[in-house]
Amino acid sequence: MDYLSDDSKSNDILKVIANVARRSLGTDVSFVGMFKDGNRLIKAVSKNLSSDSAISENDSAESNNTYCYNITNGSLPNFIEDTNSNEITKNLSVTKDLNIGSYIGLPITSSTGHVYGTLCCFNNRPLSISKNYDHKVLESLAHTAGLLLDLSKETQNTISSNRIRIESALINNAINILFQPIYDVEKDKVVGYECLSRFDNPSEIPTYEWFKQARECKLDTELELAAFLKAISFLNLFPSDQYLSINLSPNSIYNKQSMAIITGFDLSRIVIEITEHERVKSYDAFKLALLDLRKKGAKIAIDDAGAGYASLKHILEIDADKIKLDISLIRDIDSDKKRRALARALIAFANEIGTEVLAEGVETKDEMMTLVGMGVSYVQGYYIGRPVKFESIFK
Repeated sequence: MDYLSDDSKSNDILKVIANVARRSLGTDVSFVGMFKDGNRLIKAVSKNLSSDSAISENDSAESNNTYCYNITNGSLPNFIEDTNSNEITKNLSVTKDLNIGSYIGLPITSSTGHVYGTLCCFNNRPLSISKNYDHKVLESLAHTAGLLLDLSKETQNTISSNRIRIESALINNAINILFQPIYDVEKDKVVGYECLSRFDNPSEIPTYEWFKQARECKLDTELELAAFLKAISFLNLFPSDQYLSINLSPNSIYNKQSMAIITGFDLSRIVIEITEHERVKSYDAFKLALLDLRKKGAKIAIDDAGAGYASLKHILEIDADKIKLDISLIRDIDSDKKRRALARALIAFANEIGTEVLAEGVETKDEMMTLVGMGVSYVQGYYIGRPVKFESIFK
């Protein structure tokens, strides 16, 4: 009987449940009481305006001195119409402290019978309570709360498991870098490589899931920095006329600790691709953060252009050096006039502001020839070359 959810979304839903309980039962107060470390913590309080109870969220008390605990262990009934007529409740300090005159409460349990806490309603004075109706309403709401907390606990366990796996990858430097060529059509040569992270991965978790889970675990900047450092360690192994393109999210670019490390390198042969995992809240602040990268010689590219709202905002707000057309826009562009129309618009925009356009995800000759005919000079994709380990590039 010792679990407390700290998930903010779950707590918001518990507040809704408490409010529905109070309004349905017509009581002065309702709340959810949760057990943790031998204490009862009050959560999700709902009070009507006339109640003079001093109850408030996050109030804590020793469990055995509360109604919640005594109801769940069977010492008290679920319904107490007059707290002064019960030998236990009239001697509990909480009766006077919270001005409890009549009380109804049911345990909140998991699907396996674990007790999370209680869903409780009380009035500030003794009142007759209709046991049949109240019991059904409160039982249904308590059951819903139990299901919610089961889901919250499962989510927290998953995040904990993911955190352990990601931290292990960071500690063991278990990030591998593959390199996909970027081809200059006019010069007929490879001018750079995008660095793509892969992980020692017995569970075959996709790379994008690693970074998504890292964001959920608040480890995204650490994982991105580790990937950046691994990628840039290869830079001097490439010819001096080739560059490396490395992904960074706005979160990492805002992070002062990460930027202090990244800007310690000469970035004149580095392109930073801005991913769109998080929307930029302030482009003025973001552009200031990008200045440190530009001062070290880095070029800025907008990744996934045409794939979503965020990338289009990036194009409008950031003075990017390169715009990368997303694979979803490139697929079958040779036979899809809608994709061609949108691509032409982005290419025209880029030409107007003097920005290079790179098409990623090019998989067929027809796709490439269509793009070249539209004025695209740089392409990347399986038609040009698949991502490979460094050792395979210069064989």
